[in-house]
Amino acid sequence: MTHDEKLDKILYGLLSRISTKIRNNGEDDQRLTMDFICKALFKEGEHEDWENEFLQRRLLSDGLIEFKRKEDLDLPEIIDLGIKYIQNEVIQENIQTRK
Repeated sequence: MTHDEKLDKILYGLLSRISTKIRNNGEDDQRLTMDFICKALFKEGEHEDWENEFLQRRLLSDGLIEFKRKEDLDLPEIIDLGIKYIQNEVIQENIQTRK
């Protein structure tokens, strides 16, 4: 799996958490650190620990996520630009499928 595919997968995962956060008055599960998300999404052997930091930096520098401080943890959160990015990806996939 390429890094771009991994970035997309992380963004989709964060996007899927929005409804849970809304139901919980803006609170999310505090276990959802970047390390936890990567371990949940990527199989052992397909992903190395150093990639967590690399992917995190890419998402931050592209302005697709931000980190919210909860107690002593920094939890990733998708922001508007990240949502628009994912929506655009879906639109592009639909266009390619129709061709």
